[in-house]
This record gives sequence, C-alpha cells and structure tokens, in this order.
Amino acid sequence: MSLLYIRRQETKWRRTALIIYYNMEHEYYSLVEFLTDDFFIKWVKDPDAETKAYWAAWIAAHPDKKELVNEAKEMLLVLSDGGKQLNDPDKKKIWDAVTERKAAYREMMREAEEQRWQVRKMKRLHVLKIAAAIAFLVALGGVSYYFLNAPQTVMYSTGYGEVKEIMLPDSSKVFLNANSRLSFKERWTRNMPREVTLHGEAYFEIVRKSSGRHQKFVVHAGQLQIEDLSTQFDVNNRRTKVSVMLREGKVRLIRPDTKGKDSLMMIPGDLVVYDSATYSFARQKVIPEQFISWKDGIQTFNDASLAVIAQTLEDIRGWKFIFSNDSLKNLRFTGRFDGNDIDSFLFILSKSFNIKITRKDNQIIVGKK
Repeated sequence: MSLLYIRRQETKWRRTALIIYYNMEHEYYSLVEFLTDDFFIKWVKDPDAETKAYWAAWIAAHPDKKELVNEAKEMLLVLSDGGKQLNDPDKKKIWDAVTERKAAYREMMREAEEQRWQVRKMKRLHVLKIAAAIAFLVALGGVSYYFLNAPQTVMYSTGYGEVKEIMLPDSSKVFLNANSRLSFKERWTRNMPREVTLHGEAYFEIVRKSSGRHQKFVVHAGQLQIEDLSTQFDVNNRRTKVSVMLREGKVRLIRPDTKGKDSLMMIPGDLVVYDSATYSFARQKVIPEQFISWKDGIQTFNDASLAVIAQTLEDIRGWKFIFSNDSLKNLRFTGRFDGNDIDSFLFILSKSFNIKITRKDNQIIVGKK
C-alpha cells in the first residue's frame, strides 16, 4: 500500500467526516453561526465546485432555511465591503461566535482524527488476522498435501510356519519366511532409492533398472546395510546376527556406523554372517539352494548342530526346545524335510541319535533314552 494511497484515503475520510458533521450541524444553525462558519463563508466569498454542490443540495433539502441562508449571505457580502463598519455589540457577538465555532471545530477534528486512528488500527489488526489465517491455511495445505501425497509405508508380516510371496513397487520379488516382517514405501519415485527393512528372513529376486534410475537396491537388516544390483540373495536377520547368502549377482555389505568405510563385497556362493555383538564379518562357501529351499516348503540342514536346529525351528515355528543335557546340543545333523511335517522330522532325529524327543504343545523336550 503506497503512501499516496494512504494520504488520499485520509483526505477522503476527513472530507466525509466534515460533510456528515456539517449536514447535522447546519440544520440547526442560527444567523450568527452561518456568519462564522468557514465552509459557508468560503461558499459566499470564494466558491468552488465542492461548496457550490454542497450548498445547492443542502438548500434544496432544507427549503425552510433558504431565507435565513440568503440573509446570512447578504450580511457576509456587506461585511466584506471595506466601507462598512460594525458597532461594538455586533463585533463582540460575531467574535464570540467565531471563537466558539473554532473551538467546536477543533474538538470535531480531534474526534474525527481519533476515530480515523481507531479505524486504521482495526483495519491493520484485521489485515494481520487475515494474513495470519492465510499463512496458516497455506501451511496447513502444504502439510496436508505432503502427507496426503507422500508415499506411505507398507508392512508385510508372516506368522509361524507361514511363507509369503511379495511383489515390490519395482516388480522385484520377495519370499518372506515365517515369523518375519518386511516394510517399504508403497511407491518408489524417481529420486528415491529402492529400500526395504527386514526383521527375520527373506529371499530377494531383484530386478535390474535402467541406468540412472533406481539402480541401487538396499536392505536394512539390523545394523547391516545390504546393497545390490540385479541380484538374488537371502537375508536372515534374527537375534544378534545377520546372515547374507548370495546366489547370483553382486552384493555389498556396509556397516552404517562406519559411513561406508567398513564394507565387504560378496560373490555368488558366499555366506557372510555379521555379528552385531562383535562388529565382525565371517565368510564361508555354501551351496545356495540349501539356504533357500525354505521358500519351497523344504527345510534343509547341512552339518547343523541340534542347538542351531532348535533355534531355527523356534524362530520359524515358535516352538521352545528344552534339552535335558547340554551335550545333546552338540549333536550334528545333515538332511532335509517337509516343513509341514515336523512330527516326521522329530522322529528321524530321535532315531538318528537314539534320543527321546517329546512334544507338548509348543514345547519340544529332548533327552537321553
């Protein structure tokens, strides 16, 4: 808002206040009051468009005052003649009226100024309120737009003994093992990486993307970050360890706490176990198919101790193994079984090691015969 505009508005306000005031006051004017009214005097002695328009309209609206107005007009014209003289009583009468009118005029202007200031103050507050409301609505709209349009996180989970096949936003495929959770954004925009978070075990078949578009695929598993390109691999994130088995392609394992300085590149056939308790990697060669048979409903163990077997079945089945003798935990087994026929597997274990295995609800008790 320019200074010129403000001044024009002030002039308009002042003029409106005067017109309202004059309209009310002139209706009750006496002869002397007309003779001492500056606005009336200006019309008589030095008329302009404003005074002419006002008094013409006023006289038309108050025909009963026309004679009084003409008398006052004639007297002013006589008084403006330098040859005319007033006697002392007339001078005092006019002087007193002039003094009174000036005082009334000053009071009127003071009140008009006060009203103008109050109006300006109220307008300013009103504008500030409107601006604040608009700012709030804009901010609210922006936040609402963000939350309504920002990709939401989706989560998949499996129960004990359940395997689920999941299609990711880029058409990559995931087989989620039992008692596991996988979360990711419902859609992947061009400028965001392909990222998932895994708790439990999953097998990934990652789709290669064109150059410059979502090339990197990242799995967050505990303290470990797994990055790959067009890869098939298995990740097991349970307890304090994360194991990664690479079937084909390339995978890089990164410890986030080292900002990428401590990483390990895997090749097909590698099984790498990261221990979050010791912050260490352990690598060995394995047969990949043995580690991913679970997605086809087959559980495979290769020279695994009964302690490892018990821990695996506890993770995917929710069963609790109780060993009557700790030495039994060190017995080692190689074989495979149908994941849905656990009773047959327990029977095979008992015959293989000549031990007694008893199942009571979710408890598996292992003891010597």
